[in-house]
Amino acid sequence: MKNEYNVKNTEDRNLIEVFEELKQIRNENTARNNRISHGHSYSSLYKTKKIKAKAKKQGISLVGMVLAVITVVGTMTSANFIFASNSNSEEKEILFEENTNNVNIDKIISENISTTERKELVTENREITYTTEYIDNPSLPKDEQVLIQEGVNGVKTVTVLKIYENSSNKENFLEENILNTTVIQAPVKQIIQVGTSELLGKFNVHIGDTLYLKADAELKDSISAKANVVTTIGKYLDVKILGVEGNYFNVSYGDYTGYIIRSLVESNYTNPEYAEKCRIQKILNGVSAQMNVNVPSGLTLEDFKKVLSNNAKDVNKIFENNAEVFYNLEQKYRINGLFIAAMGIHESAWGTSPISKDKLNLFGYGAYDDTPYESAFTFTSYEEGIETVTKSLIKNYLNVAGTEIYDGEKATGKYYNGTTIASINIKYATDANWGNAIYNIMVGLYEKL
Repeated sequence: MKNEYNVKNTEDRNLIEVFEELKQIRNENTARNNRISHGHSYSSLYKTKKIKAKAKKQGISLVGMVLAVITVVGTMTSANFIFASNSNSEEKEILFEENTNNVNIDKIISENISTTERKELVTENREITYTTEYIDNPSLPKDEQVLIQEGVNGVKTVTVLKIYENSSNKENFLEENILNTTVIQAPVKQIIQVGTSELLGKFNVHIGDTLYLKADAELKDSISAKANVVTTIGKYLDVKILGVEGNYFNVSYGDYTGYIIRSLVESNYTNPEYAEKCRIQKILNGVSAQMNVNVPSGLTLEDFKKVLSNNAKDVNKIFENNAEVFYNLEQKYRINGLFIAAMGIHESAWGTSPISKDKLNLFGYGAYDDTPYESAFTFTSYEEGIETVTKSLIKNYLNVAGTEIYDGEKATGKYYNGTTIASINIKYATDANWGNAIYNIMVGLYEKL
């Protein structure tokens, strides 16, 4: 007689549950067979008792698992049958049951192999990242940033519990729990100022920079319609920015301060030509009959070449070819080089006089009224004659006695009478109109700028 046993589905059970159930089945089979061998009969099928056993998935060692698998394999047939036999030698009825639900050994083993966690208590120093603070600054062009204070990271000591997972012979970091934090050095925040002035941004300028007048303009004491005029500033001249207020710049001009509307100014950004125009205008504003010729003209080498070139009266190109000489002597002796050039032009009639052509003497230096040609000095080059006259002027006419003029040499002040062209005229030339003639030539040269 065939007794059929129902086997619990092991798909979702652990290994211990399976083993307990198999053990129960074997015990019941053995007991039943013993009863059969003693002549007992049974009219009903034995049903397997459902054993519910729970075991922790963790804690079963890999060796235990392997042994358990071997036991299971030894208990089951390859055809999924579980069987039992009577140990008596007489003919017996073989009782067996069919396991209709395959035992998933791989899954059971996989579910019961535990992962090991390792915990580590660590104390270490870590950086505290500094923060950044942004501050609006209406005195900066819009969106421009200026670093006011450099940020510095701080340092803290942390005690932390780190958790690692050991899986497949590999250790992976899982998480950490910070248990304690001690600040050793507080961070220093970074401070950045951000510009908000649209007016400064339009002209791309900053407080303290220069603006240039597009036309003659009145400097007002406020931005109101009834504002008083402080002074008038000429075209191309420059003013210094002190601040901004609405559409007005607060500026300084010499000893004056006041307000100028934005429509009357330019900057190097909006019009790069104005800086050069301002420089030239300042030079021209200094030209007068009372100007001090004992100071440099402020002209560049290119300026000297420009004003002394392409003059129709300079037929022999003497002054054009010696433009650099006049410039260099201005730097060396700190004298107005155009004053020296104007003297040479006047005395030599633009280098056409016999003395200038024959003796390379543009100034008639050394000549007397009764014998000008014979008494005039002869030089080996125009440069030599120009420097001789320049040195004589600063030594005897343009500086008081004892003034250091060049390389330790001092002035005698023998003919000193002042530093204007008119004052020099008194002791330098017998022609009373000499000073006016020199000045007019200088004005013509300056105008070529």
